Amino acid sequence: MANYRVAITNERNQPLAGVTIEAVSLNSFPTISATENTGNNGTAQFSGLSGPHWFAPRVRRTSGNVGERTYSGQVKIQIVALGESICFDYVVDPDGMGTHTTLAAAMAAAITAGTDKSIWICDSLTESNIDVGGMGANQNIYIQSSDRNIVSITANSGEDIFVQGSTGGNTSGGLHFRNFTFVPDNSNSKAVYDVNTGSEVSEIEFDTCTIVGGYLLRQD
Repeated sequence: MANYRVAITNERNQPLAGVTIEAVSLNSFPTISATENTGNNGTAQFSGLSGPHWFAPRVRRTSGNVGERTYSGQVKIQIVALGESICFDYVVDPDGMGTHTTLAAAMAAAITAGTDKSIWICDSLTESNIDVGGMGANQNIYIQSSDRNIVSITANSGEDIFVQGSTGGNTSGGLHFRNFTFVPDNSNSKAVYDVNTGSEVSEIEFDTCTIVGGYLLRQD
């Protein structure tokens, strides 16, 4: 799966907002896989596209008025950035080049799916109270980064990093973390994982992880 940011400008290279862009699959041409509208900065984000794509604006000419004169010009398009999701279901990138900008949003999507899912974290996050309640029966969620010395997850003050806020159908699945440094709120005796409801996650795995202060697990 790949992610693209596409820019639309006029012939003077000024960004154009509100232009619809089509992502056309080259594997099943002329199937349109997705459409997005440009924002005020003239760009649109495409996430989760499978295979090579051609991008085309639905508007090919732009027009406007200068005084009493009407003019028209070309609409130009270019790909300004792209990234592969390296065969993970979800990619968390705070800069917006993944499928989600927060781990909480990626976790919510994985839990809603109800099947085994994988999440890649691109960069360090300051995030907490991430709800992991409601996992599906036998569901596994794998969360990974490139290196624990590069990517850390730091809690906000007074909060645990992960919170199991509700029960679900999980019986033999689990949460699996690899290559992270976790920084819970030590001053308030918080933890990486807070179980404050009934039994749900049967296995919690930490592979090549470092925990700085606080607790690994606690229960309210």
